[in-house]
Amino acid sequence: LVACRSYQQGTMFPSDTGAGSGSGMIQEVEWQKENANAVTLIGNLGREPEMKYLEDGKVIANVSIAVSRGRNAAPHWFDLDFWNDEARQVESLVKGQQIQVTGRLTQNTWKDKMTGQTREKVRVVVSSVALVTSNAMGGMGGG
Repeated sequence: LVACRSYQQGTMFPSDTGAGSGSGMIQEVEWQKENANAVTLIGNLGREPEMKYLEDGKVIANVSIAVSRGRNAAPHWFDLDFWNDEARQVESLVKGQQIQVTGRLTQNTWKDKMTGQTREKVRVVVSSVALVTSNAMGGMGGG
């Protein structure tokens, strides 16, 4: 169940911030754990997946995708991590293929050995992947 309330434009939650559907209304939804950290992206693979096979039988695949922002804009690049079944699914994919992924964001933090500075990287841990079979981006391509 989703509890929704609508607000008129110019009230506490104005839709003119670009987050609304253009109807002048923005919905309020009930918080759900599975939706608190969820992301869906469509983009083109920047390289073939890098596969790692662990001793305990787990499989990890890493790849990056370019998500288009329009014809004349540079794409956004995202690093993706696939585990086990999802990793096996992407093993045969090739650079340039357009995929849709759904997953959660994770932030890795480490100390740079050369500079001693703390570094951070946001990655997407993928829970599902699908091939995009038509140009769903209106002719813009994915990257």
